[in-house]
Amino acid sequence: MKACKVDEEQLAAWIDGATGTIRYLGPAVTERLAQKILAAEKRTGECSHVVIELDDEVDRSGYGLTAGVRILHDDNTAIQHRAGLRIAAFTAPGIGAVWSPIAERVDPIERVSVNGIWMEKGELGELRRWMGRMMGNQGPELSASQDERSDSSQSGAKKTPDPVVPAQEAIEQDDPGALATHGVTDEPSPEAVDQRLVPAEPKVQLRAVDEEMIKKVETHLREHPPRDFKEEKQTEVYQGYVGFIEIHVTGASLSGATTLAIPKELTELGLETDLRNRLSERMRIDLSDSVDLGARDVNRRVDAFREIFTKRMGQPLGRIYKKSEWPIMQTKWAEIEILVEAANDKIKRSMHAAVEKTIKEAADDWAKAINENPTVRNEVPHTVEDIHSLLLAQWDRKQRATRMRVQLFVKDLTWATLNDRQVREKIEEAYPELCATGLYKSRRAWAS
Repeated sequence: MKACKVDEEQLAAWIDGATGTIRYLGPAVTERLAQKILAAEKRTGECSHVVIELDDEVDRSGYGLTAGVRILHDDNTAIQHRAGLRIAAFTAPGIGAVWSPIAERVDPIERVSVNGIWMEKGELGELRRWMGRMMGNQGPELSASQDERSDSSQSGAKKTPDPVVPAQEAIEQDDPGALATHGVTDEPSPEAVDQRLVPAEPKVQLRAVDEEMIKKVETHLREHPPRDFKEEKQTEVYQGYVGFIEIHVTGASLSGATTLAIPKELTELGLETDLRNRLSERMRIDLSDSVDLGARDVNRRVDAFREIFTKRMGQPLGRIYKKSEWPIMQTKWAEIEILVEAANDKIKRSMHAAVEKTIKEAADDWAKAINENPTVRNEVPHTVEDIHSLLLAQWDRKQRATRMRVQLFVKDLTWATLNDRQVREKIEEAYPELCATGLYKSRRAWAS
């Protein structure tokens, strides 16, 4: 077997080349194929057997046309209905294929490259046996000998199908050793296959297609004509040459100073005004004097990244970048992330010591101020250790940033934005090289 593409053109070629009985199994049949099946019957004198799903929903999806069923029915071709059929197969002397039909009102056949399997000569017997079961063993069962007869049959009158004889039994009765010749082997043996892994084959539930069934479907289609979803889904997609970019850096203040809110237990002690002003209700903690946390290097690199790779457009655009530079931008951003990790390692090692030193100095200042104020000291005694614990707990409660983090976000500009005249002029001024190519390229596509 080999992969293939099965469409109306391929099926028409197979039917035109048929020299004997045609069996067609599928959701529907088109008018063109129906006409060709009738022409093949007249040419070969053999009756065809067609099994489809006669339902207006199948017609609406684009698997085929009820008009094709009408053509076959009016010419007395054997047609049967099988509900829920979504696989297709075709056999004729020397020809056999199984494929997945395309609902062409939804998905254009032009987008399909492979949807079927072509059966080689040794596999045709098994395909015919399977089709016999799927089609209810109606019509001639094509054993090897019958296939040969069909190949050589060129009479002008239609021949009545032979009685049903299961193909495997026919081969075994003639010659048990012929199984291997017809592609049937005993490897792996049925006993070696875990039956729980073998899916159950759907039971055959067929109905002969009659005039009443066809008229009912034709009425539904006439009252509610099918929509061509393929056309409705067609849209224009674009690929912009520039895009939005946002760069977020958190924890950058670690390179300078931060503040610590003084707990109420200390601010409500009733210290004299000059002492309160001197100590303040919020205390500055300048970590840059205590330890180099590495954040300043990160900030410099991020600023350089913005300057080199982005352009500020102002509101409402913000910053944009040129997509052709994205690969090198990713490389440079990865280098910044490595710097951030190195800074965070240093912060982890040094932050606690730096904060501890600063808070200790603050606690000493507060204890000294309290001791210099006898009224406060006598009412609520606070030792240096007490004040130190209060300030350290306040740091922990506020969850000051102890790590740096950099984030890079990119997204596309909308088609409408790229076509706004003022926006376009701003971008072209920032990137003059895009004036010749435009800000995007577009193509027709199918919306999902």
